[in-house]
Amino acid sequence: MSSGGAVTDCSCSTKGAVFPIPTVSQKCCIATCATNIMGSTCAYLRLGGQLLLGPSQYKSPVLCANPSTMDDKRNTVVITGFGPFGEHDVNASWVVVKLLSTMNIKEDLGVELLIEEIPVGYECVSSKVPHLWEKHKPLLVIHVGVSSRDNTIVLEGCAHKSGYTKYDIFGLTPPQGQCSLGENTRLENALDLKYISSEVNKANLDVITTVSTDAGRYLCEFIYYTSLSIDASRTLFIHVPPLNKTYSAEKMAACIKTIISVIIKDIYTTKPNSL
Repeated sequence: MSSGGAVTDCSCSTKGAVFPIPTVSQKCCIATCATNIMGSTCAYLRLGGQLLLGPSQYKSPVLCANPSTMDDKRNTVVITGFGPFGEHDVNASWVVVKLLSTMNIKEDLGVELLIEEIPVGYECVSSKVPHLWEKHKPLLVIHVGVSSRDNTIVLEGCAHKSGYTKYDIFGLTPPQGQCSLGENTRLENALDLKYISSEVNKANLDVITTVSTDAGRYLCEFIYYTSLSIDASRTLFIHVPPLNKTYSAEKMAACIKTIISVIIKDIYTTKPNSL
């Protein structure tokens, strides 16, 4: 442990206290001020204005940026995959999502992970997805679906309200072929998907990500529009290829974990007051 820096930007009871700066060997998603007056903890660290997620080596004083604990903030990442449909007796999206629960998301990224399998049914989406948002008030919601046409991991950029005429696994379509939420004909993702894709592609994961504006006008796009209508700045839809077409489930899960890391770092950096 090196000598510490003063807590200069914190309204908690430890403001002005000096606490040790963690070394590279320590995980530090949540830092506790050394004096630990009244057990105060600071939700996240910023160094030179940048959020530090996970282990890092600090060379200047650490600023305590927010007085609340992570428990008081949005700290859940919800990730959904779809169940079987059509030729996909085993849906690659759910296989990949389940793997994420074994990949130390909480330890490495400092967030709680909640995974949910969604049946390929319009009514299931319409009832389950708003409930997930309301119950968990997530930091981020990522929907994952399988696409036989894709050879890469695809970040979808938009979704449409209407045009859902393909039958789901229950033989149904939504009333008037429309999503019941939202008013806009088309909703676009508010995240910088090109930046996210570029950062992930630099990570040497042996997986390529691309960006698309055609989510397919089936349950994948329907679920995406549903969540975009709730919060377009905390939502993403990812299409994965069928298992072992181009990538293993493990490689695709590792890629999605990296996508999560890039997005939550951006959210914490740009929206610290809305968490």
